[in-house]
Amino acid sequence: MSNPTSKSIFRFQITKRFVFIVLIICTSNFLYSQDNELSFGLTGGLTNSNMRQVKSLPGTYSFKPGLSTIMFLNLKTVSNFTFETDIGYYQNGYKHSDKSLIIAPDYTAKNSFVGFEFLETQNYINNSWIAGYDFGERFTFNINLGFYWAVYMNTTIKSTVYYEIDPTESSSIDLGLESGYHEETDKETNRNEGISNFDFGLSGGIICGYNINEKYHLRLITRYNHGLVDINKSEAISDLENYNISFFTGIGIEIKI
Repeated sequence: MSNPTSKSIFRFQITKRFVFIVLIICTSNFLYSQDNELSFGLTGGLTNSNMRQVKSLPGTYSFKPGLSTIMFLNLKTVSNFTFETDIGYYQNGYKHSDKSLIIAPDYTAKNSFVGFEFLETQNYINNSWIAGYDFGERFTFNINLGFYWAVYMNTTIKSTVYYEIDPTESSSIDLGLESGYHEETDKETNRNEGISNFDFGLSGGIICGYNINEKYHLRLITRYNHGLVDINKSEAISDLENYNISFFTGIGIEIKI
């Protein structure tokens, strides 16, 4: 005599396989429909990035410009939905600066100060997956949303340390420093082991385009990346918590296949 439970499990497995096959067929028809448009292209432009600090070092963090070059593949359906993936070189980073009055053993300056400025550029290989919707025909407007992930490569840091001593306060400060403004600047590129090898976050933006002809499409893109991974992995300063945020603005050419 057959077991009712075994029959139920068998029916469930058959139903699950049937649904899976139907989904594959529907997805294949959706993606490979002759009415869908497949295209590829290249976009280049500028980034403007900073750190979203939950826990950070003293000082001021501000946005820093960078560069990005992206190759992309785009699918546009008959219903004007778009699906795009891209891979490229992407610069994140920030400007970290601070400035304070000089405090000598027996005197606190009023017009003399010491400060620093660090320009940090973090180089990544970036991959985004974006879904959007196209408006218009000759002139197009696309709103999109998705996610990105990135692999860290290396860091370039330009550091400037400076001081300025008012001549009227030089004798009172008496630290053996010359009056006037003085600075030292250094620049180096290396792999910072205190930065996470991986970054991940949300991505969204707008693409404005112009169909030059049936094959070529010019596009202007602006995108915002919001990091969700704490990129600080420094053992020396383990209590920091920082996340990448960046804006990208670029121009590119799209070629229909």
